[in-house]
Amino acid sequence: MRARWLVFLFACILWPTLACAQNRAESVPPSPAHIAGEWKSDVFINPNLRKKQERQFKFNFKQIGNRVFGDALYFYKENSEPQENSEQPAVYGFSGNIDGSYISFEVAIEESNGFEKDLFYGEVSGDQIRFIFKPGNLRPSEFIARRAKAEASGTKP
Repeated sequence: MRARWLVFLFACILWPTLACAQNRAESVPPSPAHIAGEWKSDVFINPNLRKKQERQFKFNFKQIGNRVFGDALYFYKENSEPQENSEQPAVYGFSGNIDGSYISFEVAIEESNGFEKDLFYGEVSGDQIRFIFKPGNLRPSEFIARRAKAEASGTKP
C-alpha cells in the first residue's frame, strides 16, 4: 500500500513539477547576438541593373537587448573603387530586431514617387553577418558584412 501511495504522489505532484521546469527551460529564447559597432560589407553585384553595378554597405549598429538601430551607408562603385573616397555615400537610418543569431531591419528610402523599403535579413556568425538584401520590389542579393577591426590605440613617439 505504501508503494502505491509513493507512486501516486510522484505521478500527481512531482512529475508535473519536473515536466513544467523542463518546458520553462526549453522555452527560454536564445540571447541575441551582440552586433553593436561598425560593420562593412564585401563589394557585391546588384543583379537588378543591366550594367551589373557594384555596391557596398557600411553599417553602424546600436543595440539594446533584441532591438537594433543605426545608420546604413550605401556606396556605389564608379570606375575601379567604391565612391567611399570620391563622394559622400547615401546615409539612411534603420531599426529592426535580433532573434538569437538572426537579424532583420528595414531602411526607408525617399524616392520621387514616395518611400521605398529596403529589407535586410541576416545571420550572425562570429565577426560576420551573411545578409540577404531585398531592395523594394526588386530581386534580392546576398553579401557578407564583417565587423570593422578596432584601430590600435596609442600615442605617437
